Amino acid sequence: MLNEHGGVGELAVRGPELFLGYLDPALNESAFTDDGYFKTGDLVSIGQSGAITVRGRVKDIIIRGGENISALEVENHLREHADIEDAAVVGYPDEKMGERVAAFLILAKGVSQTDLEIAGYLRTRGLAAHKCPEKLRIVAELPHTASGKVHKQLLRQRLSQPS
Repeated sequence: MLNEHGGVGELAVRGPELFLGYLDPALNESAFTDDGYFKTGDLVSIGQSGAITVRGRVKDIIIRGGENISALEVENHLREHADIEDAAVVGYPDEKMGERVAAFLILAKGVSQTDLEIAGYLRTRGLAAHKCPEKLRIVAELPHTASGKVHKQLLRQRLSQPS
């Protein structure tokens, strides 16, 4: 089950192999839909072929200067850019702000980083300035975990390496 929201929604599942609930019944209300589907916390999109792509996590939040920033919100804006094939957004540590926003981008064929204009594009889409990535890394591919999720911890580690 996918609750649609701009083409990306939370994956919810049910089946005979699914556990029946938590020992603490208070946890079940937020973990299950009213009709018994388990909310996985994974944000996914469904392609035209029916393939499911994991896009992130519901609680994938960057805290910058006390403000919560949804990594998925920024990623969705970036993915709409004609010159960007895919994007992953992570927070990185900052002494002053707590965290800042970084984006790893896969560019469309024939596009170079010098052709790319991100800040103005995001402003025209109405994204608040504090949510705009302050670091950009162009990559050929995004690393994935065995379950198909973007390996964001690995991306955070890459930020500490020279670009």
